[in-house]
Amino acid sequence: MGIVIGETTTIGNNCTIYHNVTLGGTGKDKNKRHPDIGNNVVVGCGAKVLRSNKNR
Repeated sequence: MGIVIGETTTIGNNCTIYHNVTLGGTGKDKNKRHPDIGNNVVVGCGAKVLRSNKNR
């Protein structure tokens, strides 16, 4: 409940995502603009994982 996952986000295997997490992006580009989450990752509640074009 309360999880936002951007359309180009990639999530690996064996991940736990708690409530109120945002895996989003900034900007209006049409290419890959959301974060990648690897394998065996825990994303804590309230986390905001954002990716912008500046992170490339």
